[in-house]
Amino acid sequence: MISVTQTYLLGDLNRDGHVNAADILAMEQALANLPAYQAAHGLTNAQLLEIGDINGDGVVNNADLQALITLLKSGGGSTAKVPEPTSVILLALAVPSIGVALRRRFRTARCSLAST
Repeated sequence: MISVTQTYLLGDLNRDGHVNAADILAMEQALANLPAYQAAHGLTNAQLLEIGDINGDGVVNNADLQALITLLKSGGGSTAKVPEPTSVILLALAVPSIGVALRRRFRTARCSLAST
């Protein structure tokens, strides 16, 4: 028998396995009608608290939305590493430049060896 265990990540209101800015809109929609959100995702009261009680006060309400925004603003959320675009661009520019510099150095070294 295969058993599937579902994980409930604090703040993952859109249920995609990541806590990010997309969860803010999902939380706003959930707060508009918590029973409908709970039924749509098949969540028990305990599971809803596990996902949505971000400030830990025992209820899911607008204070949790503010706590989610604060969490994301402070760098919290999912721990998936995403390289910054500027780092990738700098790396892409640096690799060819290093190659050109090395070729010049080897050419200079070969010329000086040939002349001796």
